[in-house]
Amino acid sequence: MLFKTATRRDLYDEETAIFCARKIKDVRHLKMLYLLTVGDAIATGPKAWNEWTAALLKELFFKVLKILEHGELASRKAVKGVEEKKEKVLLSGFELYPKEELETLFNFMSPRYLLYTPASVFSVFFSVCCGCIKYRGHGLDDRCHGLDDGDDAGWPGPVLRGHVPV
Repeated sequence: MLFKTATRRDLYDEETAIFCARKIKDVRHLKMLYLLTVGDAIATGPKAWNEWTAALLKELFFKVLKILEHGELASRKAVKGVEEKKEKVLLSGFELYPKEELETLFNFMSPRYLLYTPASVFSVFFSVCCGCIKYRGHGLDDRCHGLDDGDDAGWPGPVLRGHVPV
């Protein structure tokens, strides 16, 4: 599969690597398949194994590895989906909150969370968080019991702890 894909498909099209990653499913199998493919090509001879095929296989291997380790979020479709969701949320009645404030909250969220979470969830999240952020740092921290710095969870920004501002 790797040899055929590497030599017959466009490796600069990210969907090629995504297709392979979906078929292979995990890093361990990718490594085993890569080694098997290299061994088979070398054993076949110089027409199957040369610098060109080695470079193609290596490039495909690393692209698939990146997707298996980090997810499909680098694809054009995923990036477009995240941007569309951000825009939808920003245009969905949050005129009470400054756009910069909402964008700051977006920056604290992982792209995977943004991609797979329905826009309706952000409405609730921002309603609660924006109310809390207005109190934070102004001597009114006790008015928002549901927002934590997130340091204990390794999260770089605000974290909702299941409470709403009082």
